[in-house]
Amino acid sequence: MPKLLVREKSASLGIFLVLLILLLSVVLSLQTAANPEIGFLPPSFSSGHWMLAPIELSRVDEGLAAMFRKDFVVPDGAGGISSALVMVTAARSYELRLNGQVRSGPSERGLGRNWKVPQEFDLTDGLLPGPNRLEILVWNTVRPPALRVSGLVNSDATWRVWSLSQTQQATPQGMPPPRDWFPGQWSERAADPYRRLLQRSARVAAYAVLAMAIFFYITGARPTGWKLAGTSRFRKWILAVLLIALYFPMAVIRDPGEGWDADGHIDYLRYVASGRGVLMPDEGWERFQPPIYYWIAAALYRAVLPCSAVAAGRWQLASSDFLSLKAVQLLTPLFMIVQIVLVLKIIRYLFPRPEGLAPSTVAFVALLPMQIYFSPFISNEVFSSLAITAALFLLIFIVREKRFRIGPSVALGSAVGLACLSKYSGFLLALTACFAYAVFFVAQVERRTRLIVSFLTASLVFIAFTGPYYLRNVKKYGELLPVNVEFQKGFTIEYFDLPFVLDPSRAGLGAVDKFVSRASSFIDGNYSSMWIDSGHYSKRWTRPFEVAIYYLAIFPTVLIGAGFLRAIASCRDSENGRAYLAIAAIFIFAVFSYLFFILRFGSFEIVKAFYVLSQVGPLAVFFELGQEGVKVGGWQKSAVFSVAVELLYTAITSYYLLVPFLIGKGL
Repeated sequence: MPKLLVREKSASLGIFLVLLILLLSVVLSLQTAANPEIGFLPPSFSSGHWMLAPIELSRVDEGLAAMFRKDFVVPDGAGGISSALVMVTAARSYELRLNGQVRSGPSERGLGRNWKVPQEFDLTDGLLPGPNRLEILVWNTVRPPALRVSGLVNSDATWRVWSLSQTQQATPQGMPPPRDWFPGQWSERAADPYRRLLQRSARVAAYAVLAMAIFFYITGARPTGWKLAGTSRFRKWILAVLLIALYFPMAVIRDPGEGWDADGHIDYLRYVASGRGVLMPDEGWERFQPPIYYWIAAALYRAVLPCSAVAAGRWQLASSDFLSLKAVQLLTPLFMIVQIVLVLKIIRYLFPRPEGLAPSTVAFVALLPMQIYFSPFISNEVFSSLAITAALFLLIFIVREKRFRIGPSVALGSAVGLACLSKYSGFLLALTACFAYAVFFVAQVERRTRLIVSFLTASLVFIAFTGPYYLRNVKKYGELLPVNVEFQKGFTIEYFDLPFVLDPSRAGLGAVDKFVSRASSFIDGNYSSMWIDSGHYSKRWTRPFEVAIYYLAIFPTVLIGAGFLRAIASCRDSENGRAYLAIAAIFIFAVFSYLFFILRFGSFEIVKAFYVLSQVGPLAVFFELGQEGVKVGGWQKSAVFSVAVELLYTAITSYYLLVPFLIGKGL
């Protein structure tokens, strides 16, 4: 009877994860449709389409603004218009004028209004027999002015867009078309029936191969043991040397000023090192970042600064603090190696096999391209991912061992608080901890009184750590997590529509090309330019290697997906079920948060870094579970599954990738 009770309780844990996915899906859909911060242009009218003002025409000091103008004729006499209703939606604020008379109210001029909610106007009493002019002045902040009108007149190509100075005019633009992976991709496909047939055949083959791969995986995925290579002391030293050789040289060679937003991070670091406190988010680029990393880096910076000034004069270095910045730069690969070791510790803790770690798992954790890419930069990305990984390890230990006492609760609140003071993505862990406690409370995994005391203790410690910093954001900006783009003039973001989200061939919109993004990872499947071509661009001799690496990358990605599903299923009957709940939950929160930012900024390439880096631990656990399932089925099924996965990816992407490479056009 007790065993049945435990099985019944643990079975509910996986259900909670499924419910979490469904709930977040609904929330994300509602946010996409209703949130004015998300640049999704909803198809809300039966007539008329969205019109966008050209950027070069609409840029003004306060942001972006343009005048949309439509001239039309009203018949004379009995054939005139008895009722003239128009429905208007404009991003973000607007003023409607008919024949020079303002017809809209002050509420439409407010930037705080929800521009996705249309307004109806009755223009009947303002119409004149003969020529009439409808003008709608639209203001926006970081996106081009956009307008949609239906009713008496509909928004279409017959409108004109004028600058506020009335010196420039243009035809309104529509939604940007999908970007070509290679020249003529879209136009040639539309004109050539054979190309359309190829694409459709590839999709049919992809679905067929996917079904076969899933079948072989499920039939072979039974949780039994499998042998792993041992990890002796000698091999650990070899691993340490390889990690140092992999992560430190680029940090030594590269200039400290290189890297993503390096200038912003260095300015922030220098400000903190000068003893002037912590900057506010609106005081410059990257100033919205939490301060823990900059406090640590500033301490090292100040310690090395006297030697740096002497060395700069003796060796004619680029700046007087060059050595100080170089010392801070070398912190990043050190943090990265510590994170790799910590992730491997998590794997050993969850999978305590006497044979040790599998070489494939060690290689996966150590060679994630996202980690290699960020290792030589002055940035808080790596430190924040380390802080999140350490706090996640503590959460896994507490929930797996049921250590809901005061001491572990204080440690958990402190660790999660420090993670949130390293980067906003630390709040993913805070959400995960709240979710885990709620699930355990409902499922009665532990005594509810102890759970409540533990949760309140961790929460109070968390608030004590993070409250002073984040309260100042709420007081000044009215929001907990402000970002740079809200304070930067001239920062422009594109809109997107439904095909941008649903059409997989448009997933790269916003990137220069599929291989340029060096801040990529296995989860993206495109990272060849980082290892093969340091110039970011394909060369003729690199293309075969890029194709091979691109296709091979999909296999660990599929294993991650399979391992994620196994983690949810293992919440039912695995001794690691409670740990899998926390690991899967933070991954789910990270994915949906990533999707929210994608929708907010209209690009699949932005904010990728800190979401992938913060999920190295869960990705490694899922990879371990995924390859365990494949190996259980025997080498024959493993081989068939591997081939099926590669064929699947080839079928999906061959039309867009392999053909351009073979014909020498590149991407």
